[in-house]
Amino acid sequence: MEFQEIIFDKLNDDVTNKDFGFVAYYVMNDKVVAACSLNRDPTVAVVSEIMNAGIILSGSELKSVKDKDQLLISKFYLFNLEMRR
Repeated sequence: MEFQEIIFDKLNDDVTNKDFGFVAYYVMNDKVVAACSLNRDPTVAVVSEIMNAGIILSGSELKSVKDKDQLLISKFYLFNLEMRR
């Protein structure tokens, strides 16, 4: 799998901090193609569900918001609302 860019979220490299960890979003042609994390597995699980549902998560969206978790939650919530109709 190829990617052009990696977008990091909540990068905290202080290993003494209880919030140590990060999420990395791998982007190709402004589309998130993969994600991985350290100590942020629930976030990657949501990204996986979004991608499996065919929802496009763009790199430009991720860069434009401060709270990336909120973006993921809103996309997932809207998808679930659509599925219930």
